[in-house]
Amino acid sequence: MKALINSDQWINQPLLPNDVPKFELVGLERVAKILKEWLDSGSLDFEAAQKFSTPEWVYFIGLLPPHLSDDQITELDKKFGLTQTKNAEIAVAWFKYAIAENYSPVFAAVKTFLGSVGRGKYLQPVYKALASSGRE
Repeated sequence: MKALINSDQWINQPLLPNDVPKFELVGLERVAKILKEWLDSGSLDFEAAQKFSTPEWVYFIGLLPPHLSDDQITELDKKFGLTQTKNAEIAVAWFKYAIAENYSPVFAAVKTFLGSVGRGKYLQPVYKALASSGRE
């Protein structure tokens, strides 16, 4: 085993060794491509987006540019039910974005979420987004 791994470089040397495995983020690249196509053409690949995993949704929402049109934000919300999602990871990502964009349909769901979730991991980012927006 020692012959296969340069253990001295892994354990005792700074930085990553030369033989560190390379990983491809195919799923995230696909998500970014779907978003870019939607932004460029106005046509969202609904079927592909329906298959997103939770991390892919969080990544997709995180890539959304600021100041999408109200129609674009509403389209995303209506097609995918983002404001009403029961998935806390997706909800937090969406709420942060929607609050920053002052997307009014989200605020009732945010209030319900803040009153029903007890984990700081989910609450703190939403409260920070609200504080930054000037809304209560």
